[in-house]
Amino acid sequence: MPSDRLVANELQQGTVARLNPGAGFGYVRDAEGRHSYIFVIGRALKHSQARTLTVGKAVRFRVSGQGRVDELVVA
Repeated sequence: MPSDRLVANELQQGTVARLNPGAGFGYVRDAEGRHSYIFVIGRALKHSQARTLTVGKAVRFRVSGQGRVDELVVA
């Protein structure tokens, strides 16, 4: 039976939903648009990669068991 919940540690595809580089965080939304997760710049991705992020940008990400992004890969 399919689940609406994402499995922790599974690499997901999605987009940057909101971005606040001054505060050092943002949100990504999964490809289906059902879930949104927070990421912290400097933890989920390198600061140099953060410069290329914009709202709507395609990314791949890995979610922790607590619903935070552990890894963010700019597509």
